[in-house]
Amino acid sequence: MNKKVVIGIVLSFLIIVILILGVILFKLLKNKSDINVSNNKTISDINLSNNKIISENSNLSSDAFLMPIEDLMRNTGKGPLVTGRIERGKVKIGDEIEIVGFSNKKIIATVIGIEVFRAKKDEAVAGENIGLLLSNVLPTDLKRGQVCAKINSIKSHKKIKVQVNILDYNNEPYLSLLKVDNEVNCYVRSQSVKGVIRKIEGKVDLKQDVNLIIELTEPVGIEEGVGFAIIGDQVGSKRPHQIAYGKIFEIIE
Repeated sequence: MNKKVVIGIVLSFLIIVILILGVILFKLLKNKSDINVSNNKTISDINLSNNKIISENSNLSSDAFLMPIEDLMRNTGKGPLVTGRIERGKVKIGDEIEIVGFSNKKIIATVIGIEVFRAKKDEAVAGENIGLLLSNVLPTDLKRGQVCAKINSIKSHKKIKVQVNILDYNNEPYLSLLKVDNEVNCYVRSQSVKGVIRKIEGKVDLKQDVNLIIELTEPVGIEEGVGFAIIGDQVGSKRPHQIAYGKIFEIIE
């Protein structure tokens, strides 16, 4: 057989083998990526999940205004500035809004400015990431994790029933935390808050759904259906990650 023909056959065979191995490697990497995405959720994923709930559940521009405070600047020279993503409703300059959460006193503020990516606006609607410049409110009364809302449209709560799934990615050592009277790190909207497990309904095990009655250490502006997570503490250089994730099933008090 001609030497060139033999070399051609060998090269063709090697190319086929390389292509097959490439396809196998791609599938393995994709499966690994899918596992990490589903099981090793971080805090930022919780916000994305809440955003998904927002977009799936409604056309919310006509509902009562609500925006969680994700960040704030207390001293701008004109008044405190709070930033976040509008979950529902709309807000315009001159509106009076209520600041809810982490306080038992009623806090009313006036919107004197709206910014979207450094551009000033007179009005903003659900889905937009904005900054609100406020007056008639003390900067010390504002905190990340509070919500800006239409007056009397939402209340602060401390005792809730949550429905969560216990994730299975390296979480077995954390199962001992999920016991009655244990304190856990809870994450709601844009804020971490401590909570104490008061009752467990169901079996605490990996990949299992369980209902927990939790008493938060501080009042938080929350509603039924909002995303909720229990977060493990940071261990060494390992980032905090979710032990369990689900939603607020019932407001108790």
